[in-house]
Amino acid sequence: MEIKYLNAFESTREINKVLWKITSKKTIMLLSSLFIIGVLLSVYGALNYKEYSKSKSAYSESNVQILSVNYYSNRHIAESIGVVLVVFSIVLFRLHSIKKKTFFRKIDEISRRFLETGNQYIIRINENYVEYDSLDLFMKINWIRFSNYKIYENFILMKSDSSVIGIDKRLISETDLDVLLKFLKSNNIQKIK
Repeated sequence: MEIKYLNAFESTREINKVLWKITSKKTIMLLSSLFIIGVLLSVYGALNYKEYSKSKSAYSESNVQILSVNYYSNRHIAESIGVVLVVFSIVLFRLHSIKKKTFFRKIDEISRRFLETGNQYIIRINENYVEYDSLDLFMKINWIRFSNYKIYENFILMKSDSSVIGIDKRLISETDLDVLLKFLKSNNIQKIK
């Protein structure tokens, strides 16, 4: 089976947008959870305001103090942890957005190279290996090297040790798609949901 990408510039950008969506979904969920937990802790600390400390003492018959108990409110701890989590999650959101800009800037550089070198690449698939062929890169990856795959939107993303091969389902026929899925199953490559 041979899949020709005649507009490699757009294909590369599209596949990497999908990869970014998949990989950043968990990060966004985690950062959102940290932010919400921080806000809840801050609100809890502010609403449960009590005196900072209370002191009780017990005295004997001769007015000698035998027991002194001090109670301290955890209001400041909850509020402080909440504020730290909110600030920490905001900083991480900012770093995530910087990482996103850097990632897409690098993808644009890679995509523009395709415009300079013919704007196409070919993926060949057979029972032994997957082959990626462009003017500046040639990879031949044995099926054993692939660990898992994911079907997301219009793409099949196959992850190997060192790279991800993205196949656009719109460029292959239904029979070729069935053959590809059989190759994946016969080589015990896990499907990720």
